[in-house]
Amino acid sequence: MISDCVESGLGLCYRATPPVRVNHETFNKFFDEYPRGEYFQICHSQGAINVRNALLSYDEKLHEQITVLAIAPAAYMYAGSCKEAYHYRAEAWRDPIPYIDVGGLIRSKRDTVTLNSCPGAAFHDHSFQSPTYKKVKIDHINSFLKDKR
Repeated sequence: MISDCVESGLGLCYRATPPVRVNHETFNKFFDEYPRGEYFQICHSQGAINVRNALLSYDEKLHEQITVLAIAPAAYMYAGSCKEAYHYRAEAWRDPIPYIDVGGLIRSKRDTVTLNSCPGAAFHDHSFQSPTYKKVKIDHINSFLKDKR
């Protein structure tokens, strides 16, 4: 837990932590096999910090081949660092974590949606598996796959 907090803090300050390298390796493996393919990245919470930093330090020619779906993100993608970014969060009183990256919030307000928490969601509605996010995940995955057929 403490190491996650330290790693998140470093990532929010744009430090390339080990998960950034793992993201680069994953992207590279995909694009080595599918040079003109489109990559769909889903991230959650601290994972959004790592994806944001990985994209900012990744091959600019491949940015237009990566779409990001960020659920309850602790950081927000920069415009131009990927083809498209979609950010979903619960209201601040249900989940304050997506409100930490104030600069990212301001920068990404056009592609950020605040959802009302679903009945049955935990009071701290931050879980990737929360029913609040179920429909948007399914919709984005189906839309991405439909566009590729």
